Amino acid sequence: MAGIISGSASKLALAPQAAWGTKEPDMSVLLSFTSESLKLMKEKKEEDAIVGAKTTGRVDSMGRKAAGDVSGLVKPDEIGYWLAALLGVEADPVPLDAGSTVFRHDFTPVAPGSATTLYPLTICVDRVLKTFVYEGAKVNQMKLDAKVNDYLRAVFTVIARDEVESTSVTWPARSALKAFKFKGAQVQVAGSTLVEGTGMTLSYGNNLEDDLYTADGSEQMAEIEPQKRDIKLTIEALRTDTTETIRSSYFLADTPVSVVLTFASDDLASVGLYYELEITLHNAMLNEDPSPGIPGPERLKLTLNFTATQQNGTEAITVSLTDKKSTKYNVA
Repeated sequence: MAGIISGSASKLALAPQAAWGTKEPDMSVLLSFTSESLKLMKEKKEEDAIVGAKTTGRVDSMGRKAAGDVSGLVKPDEIGYWLAALLGVEADPVPLDAGSTVFRHDFTPVAPGSATTLYPLTICVDRVLKTFVYEGAKVNQMKLDAKVNDYLRAVFTVIARDEVESTSVTWPARSALKAFKFKGAQVQVAGSTLVEGTGMTLSYGNNLEDDLYTADGSEQMAEIEPQKRDIKLTIEALRTDTTETIRSSYFLADTPVSVVLTFASDDLASVGLYYELEITLHNAMLNEDPSPGIPGPERLKLTLNFTATQQNGTEAITVSLTDKKSTKYNVA
């Protein structure tokens, strides 16, 4: 009998990779993923010589890479690996309690430079019949999404150096912590809490190079790096005096504003300290008029579309994660 081949039996894990082209043999975290679409892509070229053939005479592989999405729930002890790979810079963890059991990890975007890089990941996917390893996987885009009565969800788009099959993978234990939820979210605009929020979407794009081949004797790409980052935040909210004030103060006046999103877990990291994810856009610009007019008799809502900017030496974005990991996430 063939057996039941279903996605419910699959697994996906990842680990920081020490260097481009050197896959990590030991996985760091088993992810709470909901779907993945990673696949090998080969650039094949047809011979164009005129030799009297009736069809194409030959096709050869010129280059190869892998790419796709990984979607899943955002858990406090899993998201740090993605954040470190996405943004590129992680400060030394700061202890938050006297016993040094709870730490804050601060992530910021990597700056251009000959000595800086986004570090790659090794991603292992057990697809029941076979296990595939994607090495040199750099995160091109992250999308975080939270709605009323749902979990905080994430989609990570990666571009990888190569795909290989594997027969031996040691899988880490699954996280016992609860995923972040919308009900644990807090939105602050210019220091004031926006209790009218009904949903949010944050997208962070690295605009990675994805077709960088050199004469190094291999079919794989040379190491790819980010270009200009695109960071956008959408907040859906009820239309109230508060949201109208935000429109007049920051859209009409062309004034940057600090926007802080905080997700607190139901789980305690220590007494009085929850697992927490905090995202700060230090100088966000409200570039579109959020007023939708009157669509009908239903409850009035609006959408605040922010773009993160880097101004006066201040980072465009800082992401802080509070958890129990005492070491950096970006170390293989």
